[in-house]
Amino acid sequence: MRIIAGRFKGRRLVAPPAGVRPTSDRVRERLFAVLESACGAPLPGGLGVDLFCGAGTLGIEALSRGAAALHFVDRAARSLAALERNLAPLREAGAAATTHRGDARRFVERSWPAGAVAWVFLDPPYDDPAGPACLAALAARHADRIGWVAYEGRDAGLAAPPGLTRERVLRCGGTVVILMRGGVTP
Repeated sequence: MRIIAGRFKGRRLVAPPAGVRPTSDRVRERLFAVLESACGAPLPGGLGVDLFCGAGTLGIEALSRGAAALHFVDRAARSLAALERNLAPLREAGAAATTHRGDARRFVERSWPAGAVAWVFLDPPYDDPAGPACLAALAARHADRIGWVAYEGRDAGLAAPPGLTRERVLRCGGTVVILMRGGVTP
């Protein structure tokens, strides 16, 4: 795994622990091409949140491409250890990243950052009901302060909850990324 583009292009990333599925280079490349087309290339500075982050591939790619800061959330200590190893050289180069150990939905409900959030990445374990539940909580509490939401899974029919607008579905093999818009323009 590596960072595909931007300031940290080419840096190798530590793989997540066994049993954790990272977002592939191909999916990240396609997702960020669409986001950069919608927002202007490269991504304009803004705050992002990476929920169910694993080793952090989506959020790290956003940092490399111009996000001002990222919050990474995962409940698995082993995933966060891999993430910290991936973030260490980026932080030394000035990247702003904060990690949170805990449940993604609880973070959405209790610890959400103040102000506008340009990008939210949700990459829950496939078929885990915690993913749609977290998405619903996110929309119910923060849709008016979010730009884009990228939800990675297998279900192309996942509807956007009230407050978010489903904009596009990206298909890459067996992976689907549903892009939704909130009330903020990044």
